[in-house]
Parts: sequence; structure tokens; C-alpha cells
Amino acid sequence: MNDDELMSRLQRIDPSSGVPVHPVDGPDAAALLEQIMNEPITPAAPAKNPYTPSRKAWWGFGVAAAALVAVGATVVVLDNNSSTQDSQSVQATSTTVALSDVPVGPIGSSCIRLEGFQPPAGTVAFQGTVESVDAGTVTLTVSHWYTAGTDTQVVLNVPDASQPSPAMEGAVNFTVGDEFLVATTDGQVFGCGVSGPVSPELTALYQQWFPA
Repeated sequence: MNDDELMSRLQRIDPSSGVPVHPVDGPDAAALLEQIMNEPITPAAPAKNPYTPSRKAWWGFGVAAAALVAVGATVVVLDNNSSTQDSQSVQATSTTVALSDVPVGPIGSSCIRLEGFQPPAGTVAFQGTVESVDAGTVTLTVSHWYTAGTDTQVVLNVPDASQPSPAMEGAVNFTVGDEFLVATTDGQVFGCGVSGPVSPELTALYQQWFPA
């Protein structure tokens, strides 16, 4: 194949073959140049989002999300009136609602005010004295059940009850000999002030949340 044959072959497969080419000094080129000169070089600003989340909207987000955090404790109920231990436990990786007197921040924090908390159906609540705090368990002797319950002891299974993690927001710090009000759901302990040492304020809330 010589040069002429190669050139002829390339011209046949050229996709631009047959497309008219306008001279640079022709009217079509002048019109195209005029169009380019009139085109704005600054891009238009993107349209602003008319909706800006307000603090009230974030509050709704915090409540709708139920402020779920992992408290990392499971509950085992011991019946001293039976020869066997009746155990009700849930894996520590499950999540539970944790509410406290800390208001929701602009990004929706994990705790809201106690006055706005409503325990979900099936919540178990009691008052008891801490008998022991060991690495992995907290044992309480129950003095009063706010919900249906007859057992005399409750054991809370935690990763390390003697050294609560500061990163575990809302965790309850149990102290031997002190009385605590404890609320649980699905085997998990509510934190962030819902469960805590007995006080007139918290007792009044428990009487409101769990009327006889």
C-alpha cells in the first residue's frame, strides 16, 4: 500500500469527512465569535435552599429519634422464693432510650429533659438498695416495684460495673449501700437521669410515670 492508497483509506473512515469547514474570515465564523463574546464567564450562583432547620426542628429530631444510646447493661431477676433463678436478659449490644435533664442541642444530643420523657410500654421499674458492685455485675435488693414484679433481687450485667466508662453517656454509677430508682426496657437500663439515686424529685417522676 502506497501513500496515496493510505490517504484515501483514511479519508473514507474519517467521521468528519464531508463536514463543511468554514473559513476563519467567513460570516459563520464571525457569528460564532460574536456568540462566544456575549456568553457570561461568571457561572450563576446555585439556588439557595429555602429551608433552614431551626432549633425547634432539631428538638423534633431528637425526640423522634428517641435519643437512642447503648447503656450496655442487661438485667437478671433473681427470685429468692424459688429454687431456680428466673433470668430475663438481653445482649448488651442492644440499644435503649436514655433521657436526662440535659436539653437537646442543635445537633440532637442523646439526652432530653426528664419532664419530656415518657416510658415506653413494657418498661420495668423498681426501687432497690445496691448490695454489691463487682466487675461485671451490680446486685440490688428490691424494696418496691413500680411495675408488676415480685422478685426480691435484681442483678444488672454490665461490662465492668466497678469502673463505669466515662465515654458511655448517661451511664448510672451504682454505689454499694445506696438506694436507686431503676427503669429498664427490653432488659436494658435507662440512663441519663431516668435511673439514679433515690431523691424526692426522681421519686415524684416515678410516681407520675408508673402510677399504681
